[in-house]
Amino acid sequence: MGIEQTIRQSQRLQLTQTMQQSLKVLQMDGFSLQEYLNDLSLSNPLVDVSASGDININGFERMNSPEYTNLYDYLETQIELRYSEKPLRRLVSLLARQLDRDGFLNFNQDEFIATNGVSLVEFEDALTLLQSLDPAGVGARSIQESLIIQALQIDSCPPLVLEILRNYYHDFLHNDIHRILVGTEASVADFTEAKRVIGTFTSRPGATFWNDETQYRIPDIKVRPDGAGYRIYLTKFGRPELIFNTAEYDQLRAHDDKELEDYLGSLAMQFHDVDGMLQRREETISAVAEAIVAVQWLYLKGEQKFISNLLLRDVARSVGVAESTVSRAISGEYIDSPIGIVAVRDLLTNRSGTSDGESADSRAMSSIRRIIRNEDNSHPLSDQKIAELLAGEGIAIARRTVAKYRGVMGIASKKLRKNGGV
Repeated sequence: MGIEQTIRQSQRLQLTQTMQQSLKVLQMDGFSLQEYLNDLSLSNPLVDVSASGDININGFERMNSPEYTNLYDYLETQIELRYSEKPLRRLVSLLARQLDRDGFLNFNQDEFIATNGVSLVEFEDALTLLQSLDPAGVGARSIQESLIIQALQIDSCPPLVLEILRNYYHDFLHNDIHRILVGTEASVADFTEAKRVIGTFTSRPGATFWNDETQYRIPDIKVRPDGAGYRIYLTKFGRPELIFNTAEYDQLRAHDDKELEDYLGSLAMQFHDVDGMLQRREETISAVAEAIVAVQWLYLKGEQKFISNLLLRDVARSVGVAESTVSRAISGEYIDSPIGIVAVRDLLTNRSGTSDGESADSRAMSSIRRIIRNEDNSHPLSDQKIAELLAGEGIAIARRTVAKYRGVMGIASKKLRKNGGV
């Protein structure tokens, strides 16, 4: 067997270190980008970060004081201060110990009553006392009940808020405004105000006491109605500003030192490289957001209950960049929209489609809506069961995907759909 020597010509794309860093910056969220720039300013004396780029989370502070390590300690302190030493106080404390990390009572009520040897009346009295404690909404047995408790604790709460939460809760979740207006005979202005009030409530009253569960969603992108259309802009978290420290640069250059001058040149070049990366990041994210919002605006302003067909490749063609660039640009990004904060990736549909051109996402959503619409309200279907039924129709998706599509369409979970809630 002989040895041959051949010449072969090939092309291979090599990314420079600057290009690699630019791609890394593109896919950073607001927090990660801020940390990166803060580290850069510490290592490069010529780089300052504008105060407008600082992330201020004062509006997201936890309700508990530093001395309370968990929800139970906080509640127990209130129980000791508010109630005298009686059997009822002991029962309230026992109930508080049954709360999960979100502040809900997920337990067998009859078993609890039997185990502790109390009557139904005593149990309900203790439950009422527990639900009167801070944080508002704690001690509920469902999200709906928690929201009602929070509404009852507001002195000037509009009556329509309680009517919606008690009698039109699932219509509210499904954004069925027409049904609510007809049933309550409320005006659009009254409904808008009620919706605003409900939007100030929390669905997890106890979660703020657990450091490992606290997650902040600070969107880089914001979209709001503007006349007949809309306006898109990056928030201060999405467009941090680098400042060149001219005073420091001039002071260091005053020293006649060739080695120092070369070092300053490398620092200045680093500043200009990163500043250019930030500009390209802003331009790319803005262009991608514009392309997505143009298609999904009806959904984002609440006039459409599900997203329209929009593939990653469609966005890439509209912006004039590669699909991988779009994927990086939307990684970890959120949009602050009229319907709330939405993950940008959730506004795209899957590439796969049916023979008639309908996307797999749209087909799956339509089927999920049909299945839930026809289910027995006293025995609603779980996400796993829905996934199995979809598989029988030739739509193979996982249980977690069913849950995601439900969330996108505003459909409640199995627990909340059962018998219309509380």
